[in-house]
Parts: sequence; C-alpha cells; structure tokens
Amino acid sequence: MNIYLLGATGFTGHLLLPQLIKRDLKITAIGRNKSKLNALQVEFPMIDIAEVDATDEAALKALIKSGDLLISTVGPFMELGQIPLKVAVDNGAHYMDSTGEPTFINHIYETYENQLKDSEQLIMPACGYDYIPGLFLAEKIIEETKRKDKTSQVDTVNIAYSTLKGKIVSLSSGTLTSLIKALYEEGTFYKNGRWYSDYLCNTSWKINVNNKTVRCVSLAGLEGFEIPKNHKEVLNVNTYLGWFGPLTIVALGFSKLQKVLFKIPGYLALMRKLVKHVSIPRRKSENIMKSKNSDVYLYAEARDKNNVLLSSATLEGHNMYQYTVDIMAWIADRITKGDYQQHGVIGPARAFGLEDFTKGHQEVGMKLTLNSDRKQ
Repeated sequence: MNIYLLGATGFTGHLLLPQLIKRDLKITAIGRNKSKLNALQVEFPMIDIAEVDATDEAALKALIKSGDLLISTVGPFMELGQIPLKVAVDNGAHYMDSTGEPTFINHIYETYENQLKDSEQLIMPACGYDYIPGLFLAEKIIEETKRKDKTSQVDTVNIAYSTLKGKIVSLSSGTLTSLIKALYEEGTFYKNGRWYSDYLCNTSWKINVNNKTVRCVSLAGLEGFEIPKNHKEVLNVNTYLGWFGPLTIVALGFSKLQKVLFKIPGYLALMRKLVKHVSIPRRKSENIMKSKNSDVYLYAEARDKNNVLLSSATLEGHNMYQYTVDIMAWIADRITKGDYQQHGVIGPARAFGLEDFTKGHQEVGMKLTLNSDRKQ
C-alpha cells in the first residue's frame, strides 16, 4: 500500500512524518513548495516526495491509486481539504485526516456516508486530538456501564476536553485559525435522538480538573456522529471544550452577541468572507510541544434518562499535538495492515473495535481511569 502524506511540510504533517517512519511505513510526502520538500527529504532520506498542490485535482488523481492511503493534514479543510478527499473517494483510496473543523466533518458524513456504505474504502475524518480521545473515552464508559449493570441504559454522554493544568491552551496557528473560522459556521449536534445544526459555544459545562473548576463550552465533534451509530440507545451526545481558561466567559458572551448579529441581513456572509483572510503567524513547533498547558485531560460521563450518573472516566497524557501524531500513526499502521472490521465513512471505534482501540491508547501512553462513583 502506498501512503501519501499531504501537508508534510506543515506543522502537523512534519510532526507526523517521523511517527509514520518509526512504524516502517513507506511514505510519499506531498507539498506545493519544492524547496521545503527537498529539505524534508534531506532530513528524512527514506521518503519519496511529490510536488503537488492540494487544490490540483488532476495531479492528485494521477498520483493516488485504488487501495492507497491518503493522509491529509492540510487546512483549513473546508478550503483546502475537499479536493484531496474527493480524489481519494473517486480513486478508491483509503483516507484519513487531522481536521478539527466541525463543518468539514459534517461535509464528509453528509456527502459520502451513504455513497460509501457498501464500499471497502475507509474514510476516517478527525483522527487527532479533536476528537479521537473523546470518542474512545465515551466508548469505555458505555462499556463499563454495561459491565456493571446490564439493565442500565445510557441516555446521555457528556465529554469535556481540557488540559492537566486547566489553563489557556498553547495552540498552533492552524488550530487558532480553524477555531476563529468555526465561530461563523454551523456544526452538527445530537440531542433527543436527532442530529441538528447549530453554532459553537451555545452552552457551557463545568468539570473538575485536579481540584480546579474548569468551565467548558459546547462544540460539535465526531462523537456526535459516531456514538449514536454504535449505540442506538444513546439519545444525547454533548461535547465541550475547556481550552480557554478565564476567556471562556468571553467566548460565551460573544456567542450570545453573535446570535443577535446573525439576524442582521448580510452580517454572517460578510464575517465568513472576512475570516477567510485570517492568517495567524506560524508559531515555533518546539515552543508548542514543550508547553505543559497543552497536556491532555479529558473527562466523560454516562447518565440515564433520569440524569443519574452511571459511570465516568478520565484520560490523561502528554501534549495534545504529540497525541495527535501518535494516534494518527497508529491508525495508519492499522489501515495498512488491514486490521479493520468495518468500512465506509467511519470512526476508529467502529472500524477497529474497542479492544484494539484501547490497545492503541495504551501504546501511545495515555492513562485511562474509570471512576464509577466520581461526581462532577
């Protein structure tokens, strides 16, 4: 199987490449800047390179063949990710990406899920810190609930992403850009057994992180698509983000203001046009990777229809970007070996099964703690 890494000279791609190489995977790095690709090949002489722009559909189609694996780390994904995705689908290749953009995740499921339901292709979006650990943690607490009491039925799953310190997270320029643009795009949420569209930061939820209260804001994630498909009894999936520290109150207030401003004719279209030109200067990757403000901490809980807590768990680990590239390399390795159970547009829990998914998190150094009686 040929593996193509699109965006290999960018922040996430450059971090991911050595993790793929460690697994003895043969990689062709794709990028639009020949000098950067040449420098990358000097750094990693075992790779091949291909100078192709992410928007060049013809060139990508000539390169990627049926049965290959395309790994896309190039964003913003709604602007730069749609053509590579389409090429992978059209050419019969497997596909995975690092997107955290709710709108792009929604685009993949709406556009390709029914089309590929009988396909042998794997199309796996959002394979990084957004939103793989939350999906994993949700699967574990649902499993734990069933193990403890087979008569209990999970109605609601709540998931919160924070950090071990509960402070403002140190983010890459790409993540910051995506967050800003996401404020003006609708995501897909799951409530009362149905999917619906709404904007981010509508509600908040408080969790306890090492005896510190952290307020998190709502967002649309992969969990809202995947958990109901794997567990029909779950009627509500709520995902929250606790990255902003004291700025969370500002984000909630801004969201309320936006709902008023959205009613002004032309306002939303204007803001979407303006944020397309947002460009945040690239930050040094070594500074982000060293920051302890980006160490992983997640909390998830399962509740019944009467809001009774059934089970909960935490997941702790190293830097969120390190987690992203570690788990993406694990997923890529599984795909190349054919170690998957289901196909189509799918998340890793359904694709690989919870047992392997658990082993993957152990392999990348994550600490899972099941807290059956924990209160939040």
